[in-house]
Amino acid sequence: MMKILITRGVGKQRRDFTYIDDTIEAYIRLMTINRYHFLNTTNKAEWCIDDAAVKIKSMTNSSSEISFIEAPKMIRLFSRRSCRYL
Repeated sequence: MMKILITRGVGKQRRDFTYIDDTIEAYIRLMTINRYHFLNTTNKAEWCIDDAAVKIKSMTNSSSEISFIEAPKMIRLFSRRSCRYL
C-alpha cells in the first residue's frame, strides 16, 4: 500500500538530526560547569527537509509521493522565564 510522505512547509527548512545519546552526554557534561551556558548540540550536517524526504524514499525503495502542505503559523508566547511556540 502506497502512502504519501507529507512534509509541512515548502521543504527548504534546515534541520540537524543528532543521536539522543550525544545530546544527553552534552547535557551531562554541561551540568559539571558552574556557569550559565546556552547549549546547541549539532552534528554539523544540516539537511533540508525535502532532501531528507528524498533520502528516506531512496533508502526504503518507496514509490510514495512526497507532498508539501502549508506549515501551521507559529505564535510566540513570552514570559519572564521562557519562550515557547504553539
